[in-house]
Amino acid sequence: MGTEVIMNELPNCDICAKRGQKVRKARYDAATRWGPWAYMCNTCWFMDAASRELGTGIGQELILKADPEDEDEDDWPGEMEPNDRDHAEREYIAKHGDPWAESDE
Repeated sequence: MGTEVIMNELPNCDICAKRGQKVRKARYDAATRWGPWAYMCNTCWFMDAASRELGTGIGQELILKADPEDEDEDDWPGEMEPNDRDHAEREYIAKHGDPWAESDE
């Protein structure tokens, strides 16, 4: 299958929708760190993908056939080293709370 898939329309990010936050357009279809596959926006792919690799059995980048300028591009964390993932996760949790914490409800 390769590392890219050309699509006529980009699906919504499954993880944003599950978390009840602003739903962005997905840019990846990949395995999550929890196991199941999901459509993920740039931010969720960075935070929740099982791997930074792309390829058959790992994940694919979704390419819009006529890709307009991505309005959410400012949300992309940019080029980061693998060790920066923990730092980015700590920053996310400090800003938004821990979405994986057990709730008292």
